[in-house]
Amino acid sequence: MNNLLSAKKGGVIQRFVILCQLMKQRHKIRILFFLTLSLFGASFLMYREWQKRVFERSPAFEKIILEKMNDSMGGENWKRREGHQNSYNYTKIEWSAVEDHCNWYGIKCNDSGHVEKIFLFGVGLSGTLPTELGSFRSLRSLLLSRNSIAGTIPTELGNLHSLVDLSLIQNTLTGSIPSEIGLMKNLRTLNLSQNSLSSRVPDTVANLLLMERLLLFDNKDLSGNFPMASSLCKRRDFNGGWLNFFWADCKSLGCECCTKCT
Repeated sequence: MNNLLSAKKGGVIQRFVILCQLMKQRHKIRILFFLTLSLFGASFLMYREWQKRVFERSPAFEKIILEKMNDSMGGENWKRREGHQNSYNYTKIEWSAVEDHCNWYGIKCNDSGHVEKIFLFGVGLSGTLPTELGSFRSLRSLLLSRNSIAGTIPTELGNLHSLVDLSLIQNTLTGSIPSEIGLMKNLRTLNLSQNSLSSRVPDTVANLLLMERLLLFDNKDLSGNFPMASSLCKRRDFNGGWLNFFWADCKSLGCECCTKCT
């Protein structure tokens, strides 16, 4: 009888041990499954992020930004002036009528299809500048003068490292000049005149070592200090520098090296 009980007890223990081993294996399988699932999920998210970054550098993404600009800045009222002197005609600008954005009025692309120049001079732009404009990595000229652009200058424009010419003259821009302007290392012309800009001109403007033309005149309350010893003035042409034309409100800016004052 004792032997029989011992045998049964041993069998129960053995089955319990086997059950524990099976449970451990199942637990390991579950852990392995969830680890695999997590790695797959992380890989998928990384892939999607990579896809997003690639798309954001594509001409197709630039087209989307231009379409947004058209929608948010009164594109239905844009008109271009044609003719000479007193016989001007105004023609409506209709980007939607043309599929390829490189053939839109005021847009020029390079051989890779990336936007290289935006020239919309006096066509009736209104509203505020979209922050996405800072995504045009190949943009060399942004010329939006003589419109009705309001609001502030987006800090994202500092991402336009290829930009050579920036002209926003004769708009209704307000606020301060963003310090990020100093990140545009290739900028040669900066024209922010005849707006309602205020506050102090950021010192980062002096980082624009290739600057040739700087125009800041006729603004609301723009201030600063540009004595002859300043880093900006030292780059005037008489010191062998690049800056050969500097037009500003000399009294409010304390500009001793301006070539023209208002």
